[in-house]
Amino acid sequence: MRLEHWRTALLAAGLEPGPVVCGGPPDELLASGVTAVAATSDVLALALLAAAGAAGRELAVTGYDDSPLAAHNVPALTSVRVDYAEFGAAAAAALLAAIAGDPPPVYSPSLPELVVRGSTALRRRR
Repeated sequence: MRLEHWRTALLAAGLEPGPVVCGGPPDELLASGVTAVAATSDVLALALLAAAGAAGRELAVTGYDDSPLAAHNVPALTSVRVDYAEFGAAAAAALLAAIAGDPPPVYSPSLPELVVRGSTALRRRR
């Protein structure tokens, strides 16, 4: 679903989606010459930033989850914030409804929020 929404958002902005790479070691990804990566989690994004730094490569990276580590990395990680407390509350409400023999309540999750930080900041070249 994330990939589908990514493609839809790019096309809506008039941009052509680039290649998608799934899995593989960070060194292979870096060797491929990519300049930007949208990782599926903050942990993967942070590992990729570390590998890029060790290789002397500048790479724009976004994560997903907006974990507490995202803001404390150098550079701070741009990430997509999701309200997991809301998910938990909805799951608990559905469980309690099931126990009571009631239908689950309707759940409409809030939209994720992009939190822009230094890992995707525009860099000025002099």
